[in-house]
Amino acid sequence: MAFEVNLTENNYFCTNAKKMIMNKKLQNRITYMIYCINAFAERYHLNSKQAFAYLNRFKGIAFLDECYEAEHQLSLNDAVNDLTVICKRNGGGLE
Repeated sequence: MAFEVNLTENNYFCTNAKKMIMNKKLQNRITYMIYCINAFAERYHLNSKQAFAYLNRFKGIAFLDECYEAEHQLSLNDAVNDLTVICKRNGGGLE
């Protein structure tokens, strides 16, 4: 019986550790996306709400989410350049 309890406790701690790691990864992704939105807003003289709406409408947010693994390794300037291109391809007017 004690062995089963230890196994259950170990599973509990492993599950919680995995959740903490996943939460940290998600937090990092969200933080990166916020930095990108704010950098985009600054470049184009928008407030953050306007930048988010534009990026969401013209698929920039989806791009950041889908390509996070590659994009977060680039400079913020490169990320804003990429967002500009993606949004332009999807009907956005900012250059």
